[in-house]
Amino acid sequence: MEEQQDMMLSSEQMPHATAESCEAQEAATSAKEQTSVGVEKVAAVPEGESHDSRVGEESVDSTKRDLTEQEEEEAQEDEEEPTEDRESITTMGFETLCGLFREKAKRDPIGDARREVQQIYEALLRQLKLQRDEERKRWLAQGGVLNEFVAVERPIEKELKEIYDAFQNRRRELIAREDDLRQQNLRRKREIIGKIEELTHQQEVKGETFNRFNELRKEWREIGQVPRAEAEDLYQSYSHQVQQFYDYVELNRELRDLDYKKNLEAKTELCERAEELMTEPDLHKAFKELQKLHARWKEFGPVLREKSDEIWERFSAASSRINQAYRDWLQERKSLYAKNLSVRKEIVLQMEELMREERAKRADWVSTTAKVMALQKAFKEAFPVARSQSNIGDVFFSMCSEFFNRRRAYEKEQDAIGKENVEKKQDLCLQAEALKDSEKWNDTKEELIALQQRWKTIGYTPRKADQQLWERFKAAQDYFFERRKEAFTAQKAEEIENQKQREALIAEVEAYQPEEDGKSVVERLKEFQTRWGAMGHVPIRSKESLYTRFRAALDTHYDHLRRERKEEYEQAYVAKLNSMAEDANGEHQLVAERGKSQRKLEQLTEEKNRLETNMSFFGKGDQTNPLLQKTHQDVERLEREIVSVKEQIKAINKRIRASKEQKDGGGAKEDR
Repeated sequence: MEEQQDMMLSSEQMPHATAESCEAQEAATSAKEQTSVGVEKVAAVPEGESHDSRVGEESVDSTKRDLTEQEEEEAQEDEEEPTEDRESITTMGFETLCGLFREKAKRDPIGDARREVQQIYEALLRQLKLQRDEERKRWLAQGGVLNEFVAVERPIEKELKEIYDAFQNRRRELIAREDDLRQQNLRRKREIIGKIEELTHQQEVKGETFNRFNELRKEWREIGQVPRAEAEDLYQSYSHQVQQFYDYVELNRELRDLDYKKNLEAKTELCERAEELMTEPDLHKAFKELQKLHARWKEFGPVLREKSDEIWERFSAASSRINQAYRDWLQERKSLYAKNLSVRKEIVLQMEELMREERAKRADWVSTTAKVMALQKAFKEAFPVARSQSNIGDVFFSMCSEFFNRRRAYEKEQDAIGKENVEKKQDLCLQAEALKDSEKWNDTKEELIALQQRWKTIGYTPRKADQQLWERFKAAQDYFFERRKEAFTAQKAEEIENQKQREALIAEVEAYQPEEDGKSVVERLKEFQTRWGAMGHVPIRSKESLYTRFRAALDTHYDHLRRERKEEYEQAYVAKLNSMAEDANGEHQLVAERGKSQRKLEQLTEEKNRLETNMSFFGKGDQTNPLLQKTHQDVERLEREIVSVKEQIKAINKRIRASKEQKDGGGAKEDR
């Protein structure tokens, strides 16, 4: 208000500038105009009219335009959006994403909200595509034909599309409103320029003229943005009309200097702020702030001619340093983009390799999940990359999403299998608990070991349930084996005692001296065998040696009996043969007896060969097998019988020869 009051002077109060001063101003303006480099004027200034300090301001616009229209747009388009939100979106479930999408779509469709809605919608489309692919796979797995598969649009798809279309329509409406507003602002500013021009055509300049001029300038500053293509021309026209107003009214030096002074103070503040920006570590932020300073520079009018170059050079120097630093920063960013892109491509290759791997076990999924999360971290750290290459993020996160969808499907399948396996292990627990009180130590031991093997073959079981079931199963096993250990400890002591008893019996058999007849001796030996069979088990390492000693002791006595009986039998058999020989038909009876013995010899030999063949099927480790031992005994018996029969045949042959000799001798005696 004070500034406006200072400016509100009547035409009578203003000293009129001389023609010489006007000519001097025009000459100075013309000289300054010629010093401007690379300035393109859209709104031309009539010949002879003053440009004042607009030359420096046009240079500002030219410098700014060189950077903003080329490198600024490139920088804004090159840098990819941060990946934190993108990563969190890819790991969300479908329902969660739908809820987030509905919420975000209600916000104004500008800035971050527009990017977030776009990212969420793309993530939803990817998940819907994966669901559609799964439907197609199920269709093919059920015997369907690929060309006949028709995906039915679900209500949620239609809802999401309607929400997105409504959001985009709101955005288009907002952009249209903003464009309309900029056009309105353009028309209003052109009207202000026209009104300022009208002020220069008044015949008399009064104090209220300056009030009106200041109101128009204030209104100009309060009006918002205009279309970018019109901004430069509009500002040139505005500056020209302001200067024309000053030249027209031949504002006295004191009033003009006051305005110049205020403009100088404002532009000095802008210079100081620009110089502060030279130390700003965030060059992108510094560059954006510098753009705002350039926009504010245009809001202020000219300064004293002797200060115009100085203040502009100061502002231009700070701007140049910031612009150069920003250019260098952009170049470094491009190198960083290339490096990060190379890293991300390698990560994508590694992710593709992981996607091709087959994972059949939960441990494989856990291991691969750790690798995927490590790749996600490395992918996130390889930031930023050029926005033109941001599709590599879509590829990577799409694979991550597919991987986690596969794992969720695997987990769902495993949950069903795990439930079934819990029931199987519960059944094994019941079986183990039913056997834990058994006293059939060896049989039960084998059954429990078989249960352990079956337990190992059962697949995935939920960890908590598996731990509880294992503790239950192990408790039943431990209970049985502890009882078995205690029983075997007592049994071992009993076996040692049995061993002592058997050793005493063996000593008794070995010391036995038969004095009775053969029948009594046999009864005595059978008694020894009965006592041996009634004795309990002995340590396994001593079992065979004890039995061998006992059998040898018995065999000694039985061999003695067999020898005695053999002699008695042989004497009786010879008497039998002599009796046959004395019969009138004696020779015929002896031949018949020999045939009978020969047939018996053949039968015994055949039986012996059969048993020996059977013995060949036993292995070396079967020597303690009771069946094999009995077979050995049978073979030995048959061998003894064969020897006995052969002796019988030999005796018969001897008696037949004797009979013939006796007959032949008797016949010869009668002839004599």
